[in-house]
Amino acid sequence: LIIGNLNNEMNDIEIFQIDPDYFFGFVFFRQVKDSSLPRGYFQKSMVLLTQLPLVNFYQFVVCKIAPAFFSAGLPLIEAVSQEMNHWEPPVPGALLNLPLMGSVIKLRLPSRLDKPGVREDLIGLQKMNESCYTLLNVYEPDLYECLSLYLPHLHMLWELVLLGEAIFQFWPIVIMAPSPDVSSVVVQSLISLIWPLQYRYDYRPYFTIQDSDFKEYLLSQPGIQHHVILGTTNLYFIKAMENWPHVLRLSTDSKRKGKRIAGAHKIRRHIGLKGMEEKSGLFSKYKCLLSKHGVLMKKLMKGIHTNRPKEAQSMMIRRHFMDLTHSFLFPLEQYVANTMPLQKDISPWKDAPRLREFDKEEFLKFVENADLPSRTGIKGDWINLYRLFCDTKTFTYWLKQRQTEVNTRLRMLHLEALAGATVDCTLQSKIEVEVVDFILKLRDALSFAESHRELVNDELLCRVNDHYRKALQYKMFISQTLSIGMTLWRKKVFQSAAVMVRRCYCKKLGPIDEECEEVKAWRGQLTDAEQERLKVAIYEYNLYKYADATLPSNLNVSHLRKLLLMDTKTLRLKYLTYLGKKEKRRVREEEKKREKIELGKQIKEKIQAERANAKHITYALGHNFIMRRMIDTTMNKIDDARLIFASMFAPKIVFDMGFLSELSPIETDLTWIQLREAYYVNRNHQAPFAVHLTDCNFHHPSWSESQRYFMGGLPTYALDMDSENFTKLYDPRQLVYLSPDARKMLDSVEPDKVYIIGAMVDKPNKTNCTLGKAKQFNIAAAKLPIDKYVKWECGSKSLTLNQVLSILLEVNSNGGDWAAAFLKHVPKRKLVVKDTRVSKLIRQQIREREEYMLSLHQ
Repeated sequence: LIIGNLNNEMNDIEIFQIDPDYFFGFVFFRQVKDSSLPRGYFQKSMVLLTQLPLVNFYQFVVCKIAPAFFSAGLPLIEAVSQEMNHWEPPVPGALLNLPLMGSVIKLRLPSRLDKPGVREDLIGLQKMNESCYTLLNVYEPDLYECLSLYLPHLHMLWELVLLGEAIFQFWPIVIMAPSPDVSSVVVQSLISLIWPLQYRYDYRPYFTIQDSDFKEYLLSQPGIQHHVILGTTNLYFIKAMENWPHVLRLSTDSKRKGKRIAGAHKIRRHIGLKGMEEKSGLFSKYKCLLSKHGVLMKKLMKGIHTNRPKEAQSMMIRRHFMDLTHSFLFPLEQYVANTMPLQKDISPWKDAPRLREFDKEEFLKFVENADLPSRTGIKGDWINLYRLFCDTKTFTYWLKQRQTEVNTRLRMLHLEALAGATVDCTLQSKIEVEVVDFILKLRDALSFAESHRELVNDELLCRVNDHYRKALQYKMFISQTLSIGMTLWRKKVFQSAAVMVRRCYCKKLGPIDEECEEVKAWRGQLTDAEQERLKVAIYEYNLYKYADATLPSNLNVSHLRKLLLMDTKTLRLKYLTYLGKKEKRRVREEEKKREKIELGKQIKEKIQAERANAKHITYALGHNFIMRRMIDTTMNKIDDARLIFASMFAPKIVFDMGFLSELSPIETDLTWIQLREAYYVNRNHQAPFAVHLTDCNFHHPSWSESQRYFMGGLPTYALDMDSENFTKLYDPRQLVYLSPDARKMLDSVEPDKVYIIGAMVDKPNKTNCTLGKAKQFNIAAAKLPIDKYVKWECGSKSLTLNQVLSILLEVNSNGGDWAAAFLKHVPKRKLVVKDTRVSKLIRQQIREREEYMLSLHQ
């Protein structure tokens, strides 16, 4: 008899934990003594198959049908099948009236919102010609009746069922029972311990040697593990399963049922054939990660002494392990909730957000702060328990279900955002591509709504359909307008547009803008090979400029000279992008400067108006004041005098300029900018260092760039410059080269030491350069004690030249307080946890832009 009365449209179907790959079978076996048969007995069985795991209910049904079937035969089965076809659909939480053989079975299916316990409104419904069956859980075996002799081992069994293959060296579990019904009930009881989690491995409530998998399980090669729970009664399995790591041997003495057997509470670590044949109990090699819960055992023992009903004892066990599993799942649920996108990220003009992928290591860090021992009252290695659980099929299935639920909820929120969008006004500000993208989003949302019709109300679906119709109409209007406009425009504009395109993309022509006299004079000095390379560079610049507005508006001689030194398209594109950013930054600074001037004029006019209307003299800043004003020229003289005094008596700081010839044009510019900032940081400090530039190659082209950053040239500044190496200018025993790759940390700033800083931009691809130079000249090397005083969260630990000098000045003046110096001068962004999602998105956008730009002229 196969029962498959399953309604696929019900909302709470996951409460039944149905696995489509398996059926549940329920058997009623009858054996009558008959001397006329060769075996001396007449045997007959009835089997009921179903996908619904309603164990006790279907066992009750088969026990009611089978005796009548043995008497009446197949006509009875036909009549019962007709009745079952008219059964109500299995709706969770509803009280069902199911007719069966002249009586009515009153059945209540469990719901997700149910709590363990007996419902008062369903007690006492058993009457004369009615059968009442109350189902409080999908798995409803009597836990106390099955496992009363092995109560101290319940926590170990819970861990074994929970972890599955994650502890494969301690797997599988074998139940040795005296009869098939006991074996089936005990296996079902073990599965129910982890409710509401669904056990996702194979389990056989009653396994025999006639099973097709017998050879695979018992006669396989040593070392091969099987993830299965087997229940069996055949004594042959005691010998065959001697080496299996977990065996639960049940007592065969029915008189001891409900009583504790001596030694049953102990876990036998060494399994022997003779021990399993003579003794009952749990034979296991596994060591629990969690400690036992003493409160549960005390309550159960008190119930035994006070003759508490076994139903109440069973309910206490079920409630305890259900609470334990819920407490175990609570950090997982909380972590999944934290990975959900924010409400503000849901926009009708963007794709529907999705749940972030599960990160095991991030979750384990989250669990460390969950304080599970205080929540559950159970101490133990919770971190390792979660680590093993995350590798099981049970966890994978649970996570997949939760992700599906959350993503469905996010799609519903996105659908509501689409329905609430103001399409009429917003579409008019969108270009055609954005309108088409919005239409595709609406089409995808309608497809989702049709597949989840039970979640979407008619009003919501109607609004989305209305938006979809309006968007299509607006798209058709745009297409018709463009078609008419292009017909009129093409004749007048096409020729001039074609000329512009040819001028832009043709390699033989130069820049679109007219070249200045300086550029023309410089181009006349180039060789033929340099002229060809310059044409390629100018062609690329024109092509990139019309494809991306972030490039500079024009190029001067200095820019073109640097482009000639670059061999690849990627380097030239990065340099042009850098120039474009600098130009935009300069424009913004000029706008701010103009705004500041305008604000100053307004303040000045306001002050003049106040003075004109005032009857008395005002003493304040900006008005009359008894102190003399310190003008900028005076302050510059004071700062220069302080630098001159420091050059004679202050500790020395050397900038090694030998790296300047190895840097790219972008890195050269950034290095000069940082040197300028370092100079002014040292100049404005109350106790400056004596700054010395060594290894200066005054004839290298990169040295001429200093004129752009040091107004009037470096010789006009209070700096010592020398072309000699620092080892020839100072005693090597006094030299300390500051390198982020050094092993030794700098403890303090000593006045008799000379500290060397490599004059190079802080790029990560310049690793071990400074340390290699220190080893080359056999001088000491040290690094700033960053790891000792601050917690670095993101970015490289390389600092800019001005930041390093600021830290050394601060430590030299505050008495050696490194922590205060780091917190003051290290950028705050490097001490804050980095948003990896945003960083990855930015890097991806930069890569996509570069790939697009480089592919334009391929």
